[in-house]
Amino acid sequence: MTTETTHRHTNKRYSATLFLLTYNQQNTVEAAAMSCLNQACEPIEIVFSDDCSSDGTLAKLHSMAAQYQGPHHVRVRQNHNNLGIADHYNQAVSEASAELIVVAAGDDLSAPNRVARVLEAWRASHGRLNLIASYATSIDRHGKDLGLIQTGHLEKWPDAKTWCKKRPYVIGATFAFHKKLFTVFGPLDNGVDYEDQVLSFRAATLGGGLTIPEPLVQYRQGGLSSRSVPNSAELLTHAHSKYRRQLAVYTQITKDLGTIGQSHLSRTKIARYIEKSNVVLELISKTSPSFSDLLHISVKYKKSPGIFWTLMRFFYIKYPRATVFFGKRI
Repeated sequence: MTTETTHRHTNKRYSATLFLLTYNQQNTVEAAAMSCLNQACEPIEIVFSDDCSSDGTLAKLHSMAAQYQGPHHVRVRQNHNNLGIADHYNQAVSEASAELIVVAAGDDLSAPNRVARVLEAWRASHGRLNLIASYATSIDRHGKDLGLIQTGHLEKWPDAKTWCKKRPYVIGATFAFHKKLFTVFGPLDNGVDYEDQVLSFRAATLGGGLTIPEPLVQYRQGGLSSRSVPNSAELLTHAHSKYRRQLAVYTQITKDLGTIGQSHLSRTKIARYIEKSNVVLELISKTSPSFSDLLHISVKYKKSPGIFWTLMRFFYIKYPRATVFFGKRI
């Protein structure tokens, strides 16, 4: 269920819908919303979509939409309950009036020519592209430029087999996609918080996408993954969240492979990711993982350093005297 306020109502069909997805981002949402309203392109539909924020985010969105006098059609909506990333995406896709959807996050900034460049690329492909991404500029929480982020070129992933061998490096905050990614495969499963990988996979299975080699988004760094973890309990919480999300993504990929009749591709690397996630989650659930537990998992998945360092870092925090043996603290 949603609530919605429409500004500058019209029945006109638009070439693109720009969705600004927000949740408790009152400190950054005004700049993010303004970057959407300032798109220098043909008139488009702009939707400020809030996932039941408990702070002042929604009020700021309503205020900005009410004051807007530009060419774009702007509306504000809010979920009655907090849906989470996957279901918020599903809701946005179901309500978009255009077939081509551009997404933006409430703490990022879109370049003024972002939508124009996306539409240019999409039309040049005669509507063939199902996913268009771009490079990004990394910024810190205060907006300081941290440098260019070059994401993977989606055109190098033209099919499901290629994606299953090695997934691309992508940032969902730079995505624009065709509704076909949802009409063919259905909605995202609840719990899929890494939607960028699922969408890049779906695009690959339908013929691939394109990465525009220009920084069209200022991508704000921050959050739990970017800061040091001060204690074992918090580290385990972070690790549990990480591998729960990874499990959800690859479970979704397995389901999507079945949808296109290529389930055999899930029996190799995809199955290993699922097994790895389940093993780590089982280990983390233990009250007191032993050194042998940590050693076993790090050896079994020796090609997955993320697991090794996460678990060994926890080990050092829980057993600081171990640093004498290993020589240094992680």
